[in-house]
Amino acid sequence: MIMQTAFENLKTSFSFAQNNLVGKWINWLILIILTAIPILNFFTFGYVIRIFRGIEPTLDNWKDLFLDGLIMFLITLAYLIIPAVVLYVGITMFMPLIWVAILLIILIALMLPIAWIMFAKSEYVADAFKFKEIIRKINEITWWRYLTSIILLGIVIGCISFIIAYIATYLSIYIGVGVLLPILFTPFFTIWQAKFYENLYSLN
Repeated sequence: MIMQTAFENLKTSFSFAQNNLVGKWINWLILIILTAIPILNFFTFGYVIRIFRGIEPTLDNWKDLFLDGLIMFLITLAYLIIPAVVLYVGITMFMPLIWVAILLIILIALMLPIAWIMFAKSEYVADAFKFKEIIRKINEITWWRYLTSIILLGIVIGCISFIIAYIATYLSIYIGVGVLLPILFTPFFTIWQAKFYENLYSLN
């Protein structure tokens, strides 16, 4: 049942990305450009926040789009400060702390998507740091379903990315433009993953 739900989520979130990009080539091109350029990629983050809100994402209201993306970036940065400090101390002073940093990074990787979505839905930054609520939400989804879904998503996108990278390498050798191929697909993967997590969050 859990695997069936995960595969269904994979399918519906893929369709969501397909409906928002395929045939809407100008939007896809704009997202490629925004995603590839630092600072401008805050607009892409803002687009992801709109997906997390459960609404149809659009490339408009650029100020709000940028601010939402900036907030998403700052939330991520805040979460990474402690493991970064622990990792630095581990590397420079006390090696066993490296393992503590790795565990913190894994925990944060699991919590961050829920934190982003909680901010997106409430529009209050503080909600992204309600750790008890984040854990409660994952418990509600169930850890087994949450982890299984994330692993499945990672395997599928990882395999597709490997194929794209292989083709890109081939094209780079013989044509010289292969490096562009992964960039072209980045918006699709971004939307696919964002909707996947939003669906997972919204499971009853």
